[in-house]
Amino acid sequence: MNGYQCYTKRMTQVIQHEVACSKALGYNLGIKLIRGAYMNEERALAEQHGYESPIWDSIEETHQCFDDCLSHVI
Repeated sequence: MNGYQCYTKRMTQVIQHEVACSKALGYNLGIKLIRGAYMNEERALAEQHGYESPIWDSIEETHQCFDDCLSHVI
């Protein structure tokens, strides 16, 4: 069982990769989709260390990522 942070911009690709790997290798994949948990901390770290924030810019983008990941998993 893994938790997948859908507030991050890369999560759609991660979920697609994880599902493909589980199918190819024949194992059951436990997925817990997380809409938002450490958004403020992630943004602050990105600003502090001078890299682009890995977090979606809006709640609507986060919702869309969550919905897309859920649809792919189902």
